[in-house]
This record gives sequence, structure tokens and C-alpha cells, in this order.
Amino acid sequence: MTKSKRKLTPKTALKRLKHAFQQELGISSATATGLLDGAKLYDKAYELSCVIQTVQELKAQDPSRSFVLVGGSSLTFRNKGGPIQRSTWPYVEVRTQGHAVAELWVDIEFTALSAWKQNKNISYPTYGLAHELDILLVKPKSSDRPTPDQIYLGIEAKHREFSKALLKELLGVRREMCYKSKGKNLFAWWQPIGILPASPASGLVLFCSGANVPNYTDPATFWGLCMVHKSC
Repeated sequence: MTKSKRKLTPKTALKRLKHAFQQELGISSATATGLLDGAKLYDKAYELSCVIQTVQELKAQDPSRSFVLVGGSSLTFRNKGGPIQRSTWPYVEVRTQGHAVAELWVDIEFTALSAWKQNKNISYPTYGLAHELDILLVKPKSSDRPTPDQIYLGIEAKHREFSKALLKELLGVRREMCYKSKGKNLFAWWQPIGILPASPASGLVLFCSGANVPNYTDPATFWGLCMVHKSC
């Protein structure tokens, strides 16, 4: 008799995630436990699993890259959007031959293209001047709310079925990241030569647990989005 597949429990998911962070970032068990302190809910655990997926994709694209956890005063990843705050929140530094080439942050707001081009001063609440992304890969030493020319990759992690409403949301975010043009992005792992229909040449990636994601890829391809079905 074939054994039925066990349902993934929150405890098992966190255990796997903890092991993945230890393996990919070379950190201790205690540090990994601290990072995952806010991941008691499936949505946050899924988001942090997408951090690991992003690290793995970037490493597969260029095996010379290394990834180092840089800590703020908290060892727990941020769980509410806001500006980059180096003294408070940890991030992952991406290095090539010992030199920092990018930084990976969690739950960061970026300056909207429309606000950037109008030289708007942004304060809280940001209203439509800035938008939060679950994961942001930016140029080293970026600060506050990164501008579109400082962004390498924006990543959204959605633990749900995909829908047209979510597609509209993603396309709206995309329009506030770039113009429709051509540019080269060395971190766009899904493009063999890194050419994206974007200027500034940022990439936008969706990881979604909904198996219906492939049904919505046509407009995504046009705007240079990478849409990935990633199960839990």
C-alpha cells in the first residue's frame, strides 16, 4: 500500500527553513532561530523561504557569489514595511571575490518612479509615493527608500492562489519601478543574457504557491516579470 504524503506542519516547515538558512548563509543554529522568530505564520515563513530561493537562484547563476548575514540591533527579519534601517534590521550582503555587489533586504519600501521623477520628499505616511516589496535586492549602501535606479530585483512572495486582482497589483508596481525600454541586469537569473524590457533595468519576481500562476504569464513576460510557482 502506498503511504499518503504527510501534510507539512508549521513546526516541520520552520525546521526545514532553519536548516536552509544555516546552510546557505553559514550561520549558527541560534542565529537562524532568531531570524525566524517572526515566521510563526505560514505567510511569513513562505516569504522567508523565498529569501532562500532567491539566494539559491543567484548562487546558481554565478557560483562565485557568496552570501553573508549582516546584523542590525535585531536578529529577526523585519515584518512590516519601511525604509532601510541598517542599525536596526539585518540583511544579506551579496559578495563577489570578497567585494559587496548587492544587498538583500526584507519588507522594504522603495521610492515610486513617479515620485522620484518629480523629486518628491517622502515622509510617513507615504501614501502613493512609495511601495513595499517583500524582498528587495539593491545596490550596496542604498539608504532610506531606494530609488528605481538603485534596485536590482524586487520580489513578491504570495502564499495563495493567483488572481487577476493580484496580477493588476503586480503590473501597477512594475510601472512604478521602470519605463518600458531595454536594459541589462546581471542579477536577472531567468534571462540568459540579462536583458530586460526595463529602464532602469530592475527585475520583478513573483513566487506564488498557487498552481494557476502559468495562466497569467503573457502580460508578465511583456513587462519583464518572472512569475514562479513555488509550493510550500
